[in-house]
Amino acid sequence: MLHSNYYFIGGLPMENDKVIDFTKGNSARNLLTMYLPLYVAYFCTTLYNIIGGLWVGNLLGEQAFATQSASVPLVMFFSAIVIGATNGITIVLSKYLGAQDNEKVDSTLSTSLISLFLFSVALTLACILGMNGILTAINTPEEIFAAARTYLFYCILSFPLIELYMYFSAVLRSYGNASIQMITIIITTVLNVILDPILILRIGLNGAAIATLISQVVSVLIMILYVLRRKMFRFDVQAINVKSLNEITKACVPSAVQQGIPTISTAVIQALFSSFGVVSLAAYGVASKLEVIVLYPALTINMSVTSAVGRCYGAKKSEKIKEYLKWGMLLSVSLDLILVTLVTIFSQNMAGLFGVSSAAKVIIARYFEIIAIGYVLNCITQSFIGELNGLQQQVKSMIFMAFYFLLLRLPLAKFLSLTALGINGISISIAISFIVPAFIAIVYQYKGMNKKIQKIVQRESGEVKDIETIEGV
Repeated sequence: MLHSNYYFIGGLPMENDKVIDFTKGNSARNLLTMYLPLYVAYFCTTLYNIIGGLWVGNLLGEQAFATQSASVPLVMFFSAIVIGATNGITIVLSKYLGAQDNEKVDSTLSTSLISLFLFSVALTLACILGMNGILTAINTPEEIFAAARTYLFYCILSFPLIELYMYFSAVLRSYGNASIQMITIIITTVLNVILDPILILRIGLNGAAIATLISQVVSVLIMILYVLRRKMFRFDVQAINVKSLNEITKACVPSAVQQGIPTISTAVIQALFSSFGVVSLAAYGVASKLEVIVLYPALTINMSVTSAVGRCYGAKKSEKIKEYLKWGMLLSVSLDLILVTLVTIFSQNMAGLFGVSSAAKVIIARYFEIIAIGYVLNCITQSFIGELNGLQQQVKSMIFMAFYFLLLRLPLAKFLSLTALGINGISISIAISFIVPAFIAIVYQYKGMNKKIQKIVQRESGEVKDIETIEGV
């Protein structure tokens, strides 16, 4: 049984920072308590990526910045896969925490740690072997290819560290604790800000990648020391079992694919920008760094709603599930509306900090003007997807993501880029791919989803036997 002054990881009770019981209390306050630290953590991650780009652009020039930008799709892809996979663990773990089933909590934690680590090592090796093909596939200009390859290698070395950090963050998130992730990221952001100029001036472009690598080592060590010192985690080999692995795989694979889909889209979009030359590539590199400021409210509300709904799903609290979706939409849209307005107004000023040309600044400003409303509406879509994930409907949310990132955005971007619209056509396709699914999500939610939530919860409690009435969710 869970008590207010303790939380259990691996079956062990421990004194802790304040955690959230999503099944009780004020839903808005509960969600905000999770959402804000999580957003701050990801915002700080954005800051040290932006600051690294600032140092590269100003100390080494536009071509070096374009070289650094060539690594973005792969790094984003791996990070997204890990975020998705660990979010899948959150889905399973939250359900058993809500049901207060400590035996299955033990099994989920032990099985997921070893399986996810082995997966990340295998994926890291595959990325190293496939570097040339990856850079070729995204149309990396020939004049920066060799330098981009070296820089990318240093980035790939950090992949297992990203996996470990995100794993422990996901576990803590399942228990309603996002504050440790926030504190760790703040510390490592400060470290990265200090190391970047020192290593770039001494080593060159690769110094930026090495600075990030060192910061990630520190972030993982802090997380591990926190976990060990508080005896939060008990790795039990005997708790590992095939049944748990199957359940984790069913949750993690669609969740990882779901998060990987946007990065595939990003790689194709970058390739389209690259086809217009180095200036366009540099412009998209800056835009993609600034863009995460307005994308993270949607990503973090997805994670927050997933954790909250997962706990309520396990505890069979259907009304709470509906409340968390409503507040997820309201909180994320409100925050993103402010951020999108600021980024759109000051995009050229912010772009100038990266040392890019006037031509690149114009491309960046127009990019945000076109897509602005799409970012805000994406918060609605991601809140809805978070609800589906928490209800263990990951395959459906994966299909939804594939629809608007791949089937809608990419063909439209390719077509419009070949018209007189050129680069602006690419931006228009992105805006459309955000707007359309938001309206679909709203209609789907209020045209029957609420009733289906009740049926899903009833099925979990054994009150509904007609599975066919539920599979349509």
